[in-house]
Parts: sequence; C-alpha cells; structure tokens
Amino acid sequence: MANVHLTPVVQLIVDEGLLEIPGPEVLAKRLSRGLLKDIEDQGLHTLGSWPYEDRQASVASSTAFRATLGPVLDPFSAAGKCTSIPCRMVTAANFARSVALYVDEAIVTDPITSVVMNEHRSRKVFAHDLYLSLQVLKTLLPLIQDGVVRFASPARGVCRHCMQERRRLTEEGLGYVERLVRESGLRIEVSARRDGKDGQLSLFCPKLFGKGPHEIVGSHRLSKDRAKAFVSSLKEKKRAGSSAAEPSELLNRYVRTFVSSMVGDVMYDLQTAGSSGSTFLSGSRLETAFLASLE
Repeated sequence: MANVHLTPVVQLIVDEGLLEIPGPEVLAKRLSRGLLKDIEDQGLHTLGSWPYEDRQASVASSTAFRATLGPVLDPFSAAGKCTSIPCRMVTAANFARSVALYVDEAIVTDPITSVVMNEHRSRKVFAHDLYLSLQVLKTLLPLIQDGVVRFASPARGVCRHCMQERRRLTEEGLGYVERLVRESGLRIEVSARRDGKDGQLSLFCPKLFGKGPHEIVGSHRLSKDRAKAFVSSLKEKKRAGSSAAEPSELLNRYVRTFVSSMVGDVMYDLQTAGSSGSTFLSGSRLETAFLASLE
C-alpha cells in the first residue's frame, strides 16, 4: 500500500522487496535490466516532481520543531562515521531510538534518489552503494512512513555566482577545520599492508575522533613506490625537527580528503535548512568549527 511520505522510487523498492535482500551480491543479481531501468525511471520522476521539503512554495505555520540534520547527524550520510555496514546499522538504530525525543520532523537529503542518479562503474558498485542506503532505510522506514523523517532534494540548480561563492565558503571552512585537526594532534602513519603488496596511509586524531575500538581512522591504500616516498618524507621532517603532522603537498591532499569526509557537505544542508524553514542541527565539533568559520 502506498504511503504519502515515501518517494516513488522508495515505494518501488519497498514493493519489490529489495529491503529484505541479505547482501549486496544478492542485490546485484536481483537488479535485472528491467528492474534497474524501472528504478532509474522512478528516480528521475522523483527528482523532477516529488514535493521535497526544500521545494515547498511556503512553509505552513506550525508548532512542530523541524530540523535539517547536518551530515554527521544524518544516518544516511557517511560523514564522520565508520563506513562498515555493521557500524552504520548501529548508528541508524541509535538514531531511530532517539530522534523523536528531540525533533518533530527531521529532514535529510534523499539518499536513495542520490544513489540511483549517480554514475557507477558497474552494477556491482551500484548494488554495494544502494544496499548500504537500503539497510539504513529499512531501519528508519517506520519513522519515514510516520512523517518524522522527511526528505530534501538531493540536487538543486544554482547560478554560477552562487556556486562559486559556495565553493569559496566550503574551502575556507575546510581550511579552518583542517587547522583545528592539525593543532589537535593529527598523526600520520605509513605502513605495509598485511598482504605485503601495497602500503597503507593512516590518519589519527584521538582528541577529535575518539579512542579505542571505535576510533575513526582515515585510511588510504598506496602503491609501494608512493608509500616509500611518504616514509622518506616523514623521516626527513623528523630529523629536521618538524612535526609528522606537517606533510608534503601530496600528503596534504590526503589530509584534506580525510577532513572533508569527516565534515560532509555542510553548505548544502545549510541551504536545505533555509529553503525548508527548518533549524540546522550540527552533530560534531568539526561541523561546529566549520560553521564558526562562516561568521
């Protein structure tokens, strides 16, 4: 039975039983060409016609507390979270138990249409990305059907000037957050992978990202040659009395990628909050630092 709070593509996915599929490999096999085309068609229809929260001509006066969730609070977003399926499921379950205690309506960027509309290298990659979002969707489905969790558009048009301004503010904000991470004891390690074939670049900051078994660690696979070059660079800086948290230009790119993955697209969610007449809720010190840089 159709639900007024489910987008057309989500309704199709529910009707096809895709929420019950046990793994991404099975999902890849289930996505026949016909079904995949139906999902893509419904994704386009959803994107073009669904009345997203940020597309309402006017927001009705209400005593309900409406909040747009920042990337870290958003259970569908990978920002600031472990990306493994078990950890994401725990995060979603914790969110489902607590969200209604704090807000009447929680607005998140439509995750399913976003995955469907993105380009993917193969059906296998698409199935993996979709499966993770479907598992979170399955956990939150009762809240979505009740209208507690609501969707905002995953894409919106902006003029060249506004896009350039958004990119400028994003760069300034990420730069500010990166300095905070470095000053908080960012540690960079390069080591051999267990398979012995390549290297591993790891970034740690226990002060900001926790300690123990659930500490968030940035991890990048490196070729042997690149790993050796990084090790040499870090050793030279140590001999020169520099901190290992002051990497070469190439290492800087990895640090920025890590910081960006921990913050997410705050500017997009801020625009969602403004367009939907809701309050923006931040869920991490890094998001708060990003927002502080905009003042």
